[in-house]
Amino acid sequence: MDRYDAVVIGAGNGGLVAAIRLLQGGAKVLLVEKHNIPGGFATSFRRGRFEFEASLHELNDFGAAGNGGDVRDETFDIVANSCETVLTAMERAGINAPSKCRAGGCGYCHSRLIDGKYSIAGADKRRLADAKFVFIHPCCTYPDSDMEIEVPAEV
Repeated sequence: MDRYDAVVIGAGNGGLVAAIRLLQGGAKVLLVEKHNIPGGFATSFRRGRFEFEASLHELNDFGAAGNGGDVRDETFDIVANSCETVLTAMERAGINAPSKCRAGGCGYCHSRLIDGKYSIAGADKRRLADAKFVFIHPCCTYPDSDMEIEVPAEV
């Protein structure tokens, strides 16, 4: 330990920042990482022909005291009839939700279901991952109860 003032174990985001701050303060730092590249969850990995990006996807309760909140910009309460799609109700309420095919096949509008019950018109065309991780396609989803969904921003 005579050669280093500090040893930082792990070269993820936290370890990298800690090591940099120590270096900026004039310390001699040893940064140790067991993986072959630094970055931790801010990197990607491959399985077969697929590459997965494993970085941060959601922040909750961040911000200054009294101003903590969710990453989503706005929350809307809208009235939807059971005979209209969730997408139609959002558009009627002036919400610019992403959509393309309007038939459930492309998956562009997929939104995460947080709470509520729904029906799907016709065949369920969601990808297996969408169904497994409880994403709906608002363009072909009909509300059967109050619903809370997380809608991605228009890209």
